[in-house]
Amino acid sequence: MISNIRCQSATLFVLGSLLAGCGGGVPDDAPEAVPVRGRVTRNGEPFAGVNVTYQPIDPAGENTNPSSGYTDEQGEYELVYNRNLNGAVVGKHQVRLSKDDGFDDEDPDVAAPDEVVIPEEVAVYEVTVPPEGLDGGAANFDLEF
Repeated sequence: MISNIRCQSATLFVLGSLLAGCGGGVPDDAPEAVPVRGRVTRNGEPFAGVNVTYQPIDPAGENTNPSSGYTDEQGEYELVYNRNLNGAVVGKHQVRLSKDDGFDDEDPDVAAPDEVVIPEEVAVYEVTVPPEGLDGGAANFDLEF
């Protein structure tokens, strides 16, 4: 019986150790990310449902994973680098704003007139994320189309 209790205790210890490691957290080799929050408006009004993607422009090829977020009903967004890390890496980024593709989801040969497609000429920007992050300012976009 004592042997059985020891076995159960050892099993619980191993399971507990494994579960503690599965809880996530930021890996040691993760890049440094800083907070980025902003607002997207269209003709001065909040623009909800916009996908905002910050793609690092890095000639050395490091930190090439993008950060992204979606605007809420007030047009506000906050970037996420991955499920364990919010923000974006420091440096220059190509920012792309997208909403819908203009096609019916059921039949891609049919136009969806109720979808708002952001024109390419107002959908791409270059933004530098400083070490302190961005909270508004360069992270705000007012689209006029």
